Amino acid sequence: MDRQHWIDKLYEQIKAEVPITRAAYGNSLHGWDIEPIMLGDEAIGVYIRRGHETHMSLSKKNALRHARHVIRVYLTANLERLGYLVTRTDGNAADDRFLKRLGYYETGKEGSWTLYRLDKLNIK
Repeated sequence: MDRQHWIDKLYEQIKAEVPITRAAYGNSLHGWDIEPIMLGDEAIGVYIRRGHETHMSLSKKNALRHARHVIRVYLTANLERLGYLVTRTDGNAADDRFLKRLGYYETGKEGSWTLYRLDKLNIK
């Protein structure tokens, strides 16, 4: 599947919550690497990164069941390769708690975004 397929999948997940057109959303991902999160032959989500900044999106049915696998495979590999990772949330308390459990710590605010950095994962 091509890059546009994954952009469309991501857009479908956010379109009800984020006031942005499909075209504008696709343009906002210019320069980002987009990689399907695979479990065997099944794509269960998407991992995007640009430099040290990373984001993951798992389908709701797969999020809880496969979160540890995704973290081990995708975050661990990129953390080892890059030395640290950064991400941001829109102030969603559940997302913030999840990131802190993983080992991310808050580094600041940028508008409505909360910025985080990860130097070491808190999972085994």
